[in-house]
Amino acid sequence: MISKENLRWELPRYTRGTGIEISTAPTKAYPHFISVSEQDKQIEGHSIPPDVRVKQIQTLDLFSSLSLDFIVTNRMSEVVDYFITLTDYWAKLKNGGHLVLLLPEAEDLQTVVELNLKKLKNSHVVCDKQFGDEESVIRLLVLKKQKQLTTKLKNEKPTAFLCRLGAYGDNMQAASVAYGLKQQGYHVTYMGSPPGIDVLLFDPNIDEFYITDKDQIPNHNLVEFWNYQKSQHDKFVNLSESVEGTFLALPGRTPHEWSPVIREKFMNYNYLQFAHELAGVPHDPQVHFYPTNEEKQWAYQQRQKMGKNVIMWSLSGSSVHKTWNGDHARGFDQTLARILTYYKDVDVVLVGGPETIMLTEGWDKEPRVHIHCGDWTIRQTLTFIDYVEMLVGPETGVLNAACCSSVDKIVFLSHSTEENLTRDWKNTQALSASNVTCPGRGNNEAKACHQLHYGWKHCKQNTDTGTAECQSKITVEMVWDAIKNVMDKKAKRAMFDMAVAK
Repeated sequence: MISKENLRWELPRYTRGTGIEISTAPTKAYPHFISVSEQDKQIEGHSIPPDVRVKQIQTLDLFSSLSLDFIVTNRMSEVVDYFITLTDYWAKLKNGGHLVLLLPEAEDLQTVVELNLKKLKNSHVVCDKQFGDEESVIRLLVLKKQKQLTTKLKNEKPTAFLCRLGAYGDNMQAASVAYGLKQQGYHVTYMGSPPGIDVLLFDPNIDEFYITDKDQIPNHNLVEFWNYQKSQHDKFVNLSESVEGTFLALPGRTPHEWSPVIREKFMNYNYLQFAHELAGVPHDPQVHFYPTNEEKQWAYQQRQKMGKNVIMWSLSGSSVHKTWNGDHARGFDQTLARILTYYKDVDVVLVGGPETIMLTEGWDKEPRVHIHCGDWTIRQTLTFIDYVEMLVGPETGVLNAACCSSVDKIVFLSHSTEENLTRDWKNTQALSASNVTCPGRGNNEAKACHQLHYGWKHCKQNTDTGTAECQSKITVEMVWDAIKNVMDKKAKRAMFDMAVAK
């Protein structure tokens, strides 16, 4: 039987979003819980008021129907009319929400609660576990409110718990590890947080998701949480900080202050290879995005509106150094104009977050430029990769998602080297500058800074281009030559195919 101390680590997967805790415990299980009670709680002689005070806990009149993502309670033994209370709680839950009951060992209580739970519409038991010892047992019973019930076959495979808390690119790299674990015969449970985890939602190599919101589990509790998950599975793989903090130095930590030469000596290692080694799976890169049939149909319809050839340009990533504008103020615009002038049969799709819309200024009237910054979701953008002839952009999640794809790619490297990131990528030209002087590289002492940046404090901003110094040194001519190289090869290949067909 699992100890009561570990009961807390079962709750996160059922308590995302906004919800309440009706409990006798002196403190809340997690900071985002809203405590609900009729009276103050006494903690070491001090009165601690609840977040929401109610007249009684039998009904939650202060909360509207379908307003809560979860309700946690260990006070069912105090309820007078179980049917009224459970029906009221159930009405307050959103579709997809969870009712989390902590029940003492008393058989009569559990029997009457179970009988009344069966009367709840669209209910599905998702967890039924016991915690404690011979002297005292607590039963964790969790019901999910959903219209369509799904029945899973009992899992008889060994289980692997794979964790990657990170952005889109981090999650896409983790997909390759999930593939490796699946090939080894594991039932794979994947833990991540939105929005990064969105790119993996239909991955066939992941059997189950353990989704938590950002900081839902406080950082200082993560080690205890992971230790509990390790005890519950046959294999535990934690990829968090397998890149950041390991091969990309974090501000405030000692490696961030190492000299550029020393950082490059010890951090110039392939990210994906290390993830495979950490998980104990062969280094066989299998980074793939899996769109739904509906997403494919959507992408096909979008493609039909465009010209013979399409270049998709990912304008910016999650950090200040992941934007390219050439070696002068209008470098990007000049490159885009050059593409449209030189290749009459090429359309260009511009994608990125809402913040990248400013980079598209002046192009909204050009019919061969399709601006979808902040318009397409990340899943729509990744689905469209298979419908373009070329993908261009900095080292972002979009480029990472395409690393094993046959589509031609041009990547602007910044804080990573080719060895770190693109060494094993298919059909890829990795562009980086070799004459950069900045705090992270010193006086051109290293190929990359190997640092994470959350602003310009440790990253040099070029005054002419507004982008990072390392990006401004990737010139318009370098990018144009790379684009022309791909397009000319495609043209020659098309001519050859036509000749063979004749």
